Amino acid sequence: MNKKQKVFLTIISAILFSLLSIPAFAQSQEVVRAEVDRSEITIDEFLTLSVWVDTGYGPASEPALPAMEGFDVVGTSTSTQMSILNGSVPTEKVFHHTLRPRDPGKYIIG
Repeated sequence: MNKKQKVFLTIISAILFSLLSIPAFAQSQEVVRAEVDRSEITIDEFLTLSVWVDTGYGPASEPALPAMEGFDVVGTSTSTQMSILNGSVPTEKVFHHTLRPRDPGKYIIG
């Protein structure tokens, strides 16, 4: 197996969003979106999947990731962005997941 073979990714944000298990957000106004930092990598590279949770004005819980066939999650980090808007503090939390491909191939995340 050639290490330089490409791992192709087809990113379908709508499917990823629908597969995220976020029961805590089901009855509120939170917005969740996800994207990856690139759509093509080699077998020896890493990919970052970022999931943004716009909580409006409250705390955010980490959404569960769908099964990611072909990838191992090798790291996770979070960041929080807050601003003051008319005396309120809207918050957006970002969950960054570092993924490593297991094998060459074409994979769909979501």
